[in-house]
Amino acid sequence: MRVKVKPLILMAGVLMLAGCAHPIRISPEMEALPEAVHNIHVNKNVAYVMSKASKERPVTTGGGGGDKVKYQPYRDLEAGLYRVLSNVFSRVYVLETSEDTMSMEEKDIVLIFKPAITTTSSSTGTFTWPPTDFMVTIAIEAVDRKGKRVWSDTVTGLGKATYSEFKHDFALAGKRASAAALKALQEKLLSSALVVQ
Repeated sequence: MRVKVKPLILMAGVLMLAGCAHPIRISPEMEALPEAVHNIHVNKNVAYVMSKASKERPVTTGGGGGDKVKYQPYRDLEAGLYRVLSNVFSRVYVLETSEDTMSMEEKDIVLIFKPAITTTSSSTGTFTWPPTDFMVTIAIEAVDRKGKRVWSDTVTGLGKATYSEFKHDFALAGKRASAAALKALQEKLLSSALVVQ
C-alpha cells in the first residue's frame, strides 16, 4: 500500500501550528493618529511614564482558528501617546519612573501622565488566525510634581477587520482599535480642566 507522504506532512504542519501565538504590531498608521487642533495648545511641559520593562512586556490575546496573537501594547502605542500629548501641550517628555524628580525640575514638568493599557482580541474566523475584533483600553491619570492626582479618565477603542481587509495586514483590527483609543484620549484631554488650569 502506497502512503501519500505529502498530505501527511502538510497535516502534521497544520496541527503543529494550531494554537500558536503569531507576533503582530498594533501601532496605528501615522495618518490614522489624531491631528493637532488649531488654537488649542496648552503652555505646559508634561511627561508620561513608560518604563523599558513595560514596553518590552508581551501580551497574548485571541485570534482565529484556535490561534493567538502576541504583541507589546506599550511599545506599539507609545508614538501615538506622544503625538496626542504633543497635540495638546507645548513640550512632552518621557520618564522611566514618576519618582524622577530631578528631570521634572530640570525640564519644568508640571504634569506626569501614567497610562495603563489593556487589550482584548477575538476572531469570527475558523480557518484564519488574524483577529477580526480588537479592543484597546487606556486608563490614564495625571499627577502633579508632588504625586497628587489632578485628573484621570478611561478611553476605549474598538477595531474590526474582515478577511478581505486583513489579508494584507494581519494586525489591521488592532491598529484600528489603537487609533480609535488615541483619538478618544485626545478628545478627553481637550475637554478636561487640564487645558484651562
